Amino acid sequence: MSISQNFPEEGPTLNLNFAGSRTLDPRITFTRTSTATVMGREGLIEVVPANTPRFDHRYVNGEIESLGLLIEESRVNYALRSEEFNLSPNSAINASISPNAAIAPDGTLTADKLVEDNISSTFKRVQQGGFTVIGDFTVSFFVKEAGRYRGYIQLLGTTNASVSFNLQDGTASGVVPSRTKIEPYPNGWYRVSTSNTFNAVEIPTVYIVMLSDSGQTTYTGDGSSGLYIWGLQVEQGSFPTSYIPTSGSTSTRTPDNASMVGENFSSWFNFNQGTFFARHKVGVGRTSAGSHVYSADLNFQNRISAQYAFLGAGENLNRFRSFVRYNGTIFGDFSPDDSAIEGIFHKTSHSYSITNTTQYLNGSIVGVGTTPTGLPVPIKFEIGKYMEIYDYLNGNISQITYYPTAISNNNLESLTR
Repeated sequence: MSISQNFPEEGPTLNLNFAGSRTLDPRITFTRTSTATVMGREGLIEVVPANTPRFDHRYVNGEIESLGLLIEESRVNYALRSEEFNLSPNSAINASISPNAAIAPDGTLTADKLVEDNISSTFKRVQQGGFTVIGDFTVSFFVKEAGRYRGYIQLLGTTNASVSFNLQDGTASGVVPSRTKIEPYPNGWYRVSTSNTFNAVEIPTVYIVMLSDSGQTTYTGDGSSGLYIWGLQVEQGSFPTSYIPTSGSTSTRTPDNASMVGENFSSWFNFNQGTFFARHKVGVGRTSAGSHVYSADLNFQNRISAQYAFLGAGENLNRFRSFVRYNGTIFGDFSPDDSAIEGIFHKTSHSYSITNTTQYLNGSIVGVGTTPTGLPVPIKFEIGKYMEIYDYLNGNISQITYYPTAISNNNLESLTR
């Protein structure tokens, strides 16, 4: 059942349909001081100018699906040459690189071909080193079949972040399965990623390795088969973010910041009661609490927020909560473990008033009407984060709708089915 069939009698005062409109409401202030990339509506990786919002897409069963607004934290790509695998510090072992051999995921002739030597050898590969890591790090790249369809990529020191892939069936398996991901892109491309936790300072190397059709590292090459490769990324964090191009040095993507303040906020917000509806998702591989969808803030101790929490932390897995925080006391319950799965869209609704607050997730009640002792008086509305710089969503928001009344539980349930 669609949301349009479940509107309460009193209509919304805010309706941000990011996936449908692919535009930003003029009341929203948006900043990002760097350029950034996104999959555009034609399925190509596009560079978006600084201070311009990104409207993301994905490739599903041959179709391009609109995902809505993309909000990400700042990240650095430490791979010095993300596309030029024929140049130092990249080097090929028992293989060679044919530069600019195929159309890349951004539509340009910049994808290189990793070509196997026609000898019996092991580990036909290209490699890049020079990274210093500690903590969570993720490695990713784009790959396409070019006679070979099996291989793996790893960030290898004492610790190993490694993922094997099969491009014929679009599957991947990694050292840390929960942090392993393979995503289809148009024209036969895939983006493969994985991460691991480096517990001490290490200087690992990235290896992109070809395998035989049976998955062997040692085989006799034919001198022409290989893989098309593009877009190598090594970033600090337990999950991959959007592609950050490099060409000889590291590159930084700064965070996306979207908010509504002053009259642009107070004109639609009811300080005594109201209801939020949102549709959203986060990526795979979270390890800590955070990932806010929205927050109506006064300060840390006084806000109305919705967040994913404790994703991948070992206990209390994959939960979601919408809550009122008043003078430091939180009113609002976590959803059950594993109810807020990463990588898929969820629908949430949250009503609040001076007497109660109630939350629903995907058609099921989460909060049970706990009674706050008061309500905060927010001065701004933040999208995909809270308190200016904290807990970025690192995902997509396709819709946020706000009603200036605390709607009934039946409507809260209906909105999120």
